[in-house]
Amino acid sequence: MEKFNYSNSLDIHSLLDRYRTGSIAPADVIASVYDRIERYADPAVWIYLAPLAETLERAKALENLDPQQLPLYGIPFAIKDNLDWAGVPTTAGCPPFASTPARSSAVVERLCAAGAIAIGKTNMDQFATGLVGTRTPYGVCRNPFDSRYIPGGSSSGSATAVSAGLVSFALGTDTAGSGRVPAAFTNIVGLKPSCGSIGTRGLLPAVRSLDCVSVFALTCADAASVLQVASGFDAEDAFSRHPETKVLPDLSRLRVGVPGDGELEFFGNAEAEQRYREAIARLQSLGCTIAPIDFKPFADAAETALRRPLGSRKVGRDRRFPRRASRGYRSDRLRNYQRRQTLRCRLCLPRVVPVGRAPPTGRNSVGVNGCVGGSHDRHDLYCRRSCSGADRPQHQSRALHELCEFARFVCDRSSQRVSKQRIARRIDTDGSCVARFIALQPGSCFPR
Repeated sequence: MEKFNYSNSLDIHSLLDRYRTGSIAPADVIASVYDRIERYADPAVWIYLAPLAETLERAKALENLDPQQLPLYGIPFAIKDNLDWAGVPTTAGCPPFASTPARSSAVVERLCAAGAIAIGKTNMDQFATGLVGTRTPYGVCRNPFDSRYIPGGSSSGSATAVSAGLVSFALGTDTAGSGRVPAAFTNIVGLKPSCGSIGTRGLLPAVRSLDCVSVFALTCADAASVLQVASGFDAEDAFSRHPETKVLPDLSRLRVGVPGDGELEFFGNAEAEQRYREAIARLQSLGCTIAPIDFKPFADAAETALRRPLGSRKVGRDRRFPRRASRGYRSDRLRNYQRRQTLRCRLCLPRVVPVGRAPPTGRNSVGVNGCVGGSHDRHDLYCRRSCSGADRPQHQSRALHELCEFARFVCDRSSQRVSKQRIARRIDTDGSCVARFIALQPGSCFPR
C-alpha cells in the first residue's frame, strides 16, 4: 500500500480510484488531512476541529465496508457552522447562541451514510450575514492565494478549507451569494443548487424560504458527485422539493441573457472586465446566442435587499423623525420606533405587539405555535394583523411564518425560561444580525 502524502490531490474521483484499487486506506488520508491542517496553520478556518483519534476511528470503521458500494467512501469534508452535526455545538459564528444538537442536519446525515468523513466545522460571517468573511469573532481566514485579500463570505471557512487542499469538499450555505462569492474569491467550484433540492432541516435559517445548502469542491465533477448524494426530498423539511431533471438544449440553441453594456459596472477593475468579455466570447464560439436583457429590476432588488435596511428607510421618511433620523439622531424614542418598524411586515402583514401589552385573543391573533388565538405562554411572541380583512387566511403570509420561526429559534436557544422582554432584547441585540439583515422580499418578514 502506497503512502498518501501532502503532495497528493484530495479531489474525490482520484481518491475513489485509489480506494477501489486498494492502494490507500481512509485512515491514511485522514492522517494526511490533519498534517495539512497543521502545516497550513490558520486556526481561523475552523470553529471546531474533531480530535484526530476520533476521526481516525471513524475512518478505520470504513475499512470493513466495500468502497464500490459507498459513493463518497473515505472522502474528508468540512461543515459550515450553521449546519448541525450531532454532538458538536452549532454557533453560526455567535458563541452566546451555541447549542449542541442531538441529531445531525439532513445533508450531513446523507453524506456520512454515503461514506464521507466529517473533519470539523468551519468559520463564517456571523449568522451568515455577510459576503466578506470578516464578520466573525473567531478570526478572519486568510485567502489561500494572498493573505492581503479577504476570503469572501459568509461561508469563508468552508471555501478556504477546500481551496487550501485541507478537505475534498465542504458544505456551505447560499441565500444571497454566501456560497458563490467565497468560491470565486478562492478559485474553486461553488455550487448553489435549486431551492429545496437539498434538505435544510438542521440548518439555522437566515431566510427560511430562500436558504440553500451549497457545495464547495475542487472540480465540477466533484460538486456533481456530492450533489447527487446530498439532494433528495425530505419529508421533515417544509421547503423540500422533489428534484426535477431538465436537459439543456444543444449549445447552438441556447440563449444566454447578459446585462446590456450600459448596465455593466466593474468599479475600475480592468482585469475583471476583460475576463467577462472573454467569457462572453467563449460562449459565442460554442454556438450560444447572447441576448441582452434589462438588468435594472435585478439591480434594484439587490440594492433593496443588501444596502437599504427597511427600518432606517422608514424612520428616515417618517414625518415624525424627518431631520433627526437623517442626522443620525438616536433617542430612546427613535430606537423603539425603529425596532417596531424593523419588525413590522409590509402589505398588511402581521405586526409585533409592543412589549408589555397583553396580546389579543381574538381570531386575528397568532402565536409562535401557529395556533389562532394562541396560548399565552411566556415564551410566545405574538403578532396580529394590521388590517381587519377577515377574508385573508390566517396563515397566508410566509412572512408570519418566518417571524414565528425566528421567535421560536430565540426561545429554543435560551438556556433558561425567559420573559417576553428578554426575548425582545435578544432580537434587538444578539439577534440583530438576523433580524435586521435578512433580505427584504415578498416572502421575508425581516429586512436586510
